[in-house]
Amino acid sequence: MHSGSEHKEFFFEEHAVGYFENQLPSSPGQYRYMPFRGPGHLRLVEALASSGSQRCYYVIEGEKHYFTVLKAPSHGVLLVHAHMPIKVNAITPDSTSYARNSAQPKPSVSNGVCVSSQSPPCFSLVFRV
Repeated sequence: MHSGSEHKEFFFEEHAVGYFENQLPSSPGQYRYMPFRGPGHLRLVEALASSGSQRCYYVIEGEKHYFTVLKAPSHGVLLVHAHMPIKVNAITPDSTSYARNSAQPKPSVSNGVCVSSQSPPCFSLVFRV
């Protein structure tokens, strides 16, 4: 890992995938990244090929920020879907508890993908670790 890349490292499942070369995903678009050699990158690429979009995350100040990767159009590039941060108090396999001050309508989740009538239709979850 290169100096200064720690704060731009991101994960798939619990495995490090790589680090973003410039900025962290904060809006829809393509983001350049440097992949790590290891199970995280391999699993992400395989999951994208077999199942479509996947959820990844990065950590800032002890909080996980999730984003959706739609595809990897070329080596070292990810196409990221729009998302917006929503703080989460607790997560269980069958329910989500949103922060009390959230004015956003509760989206539904289908096969791990956020479905919402609002624009943008996806969001990121923030966990305290």
